[in-house]
Amino acid sequence: REGPLSEQTADVDPSRYATRRLNLPVEDKAGAMDAVGDALRGAYDDVDTTDGVRVETDDGWFLVRASGTEPLVRVTVEARRESAAEGLLEEVNSLVDRRGIGS
Repeated sequence: REGPLSEQTADVDPSRYATRRLNLPVEDKAGAMDAVGDALRGAYDDVDTTDGVRVETDDGWFLVRASGTEPLVRVTVEARRESAAEGLLEEVNSLVDRRGIGS
């Protein structure tokens, strides 16, 4: 209604967002994801399990999901500030590692 999407998003600067990724080797992806889901549901009120385990925070968001092709659990974090992205990645990694999933 308001024109092409490309024109509506032309002013969005994708470099404003810091993205971090982490791959964690696992032997049992399903078991690892069950443990991750339990840990994150215990730590956060609003957890979306549509495609992995996704949480939105005041600083950004993160997604933990099993790789479809490798024995890995992948963590993706995005935030507006580098420090917030690093903090979220550390927080998620700590939660996952406490469950014995991470390396």
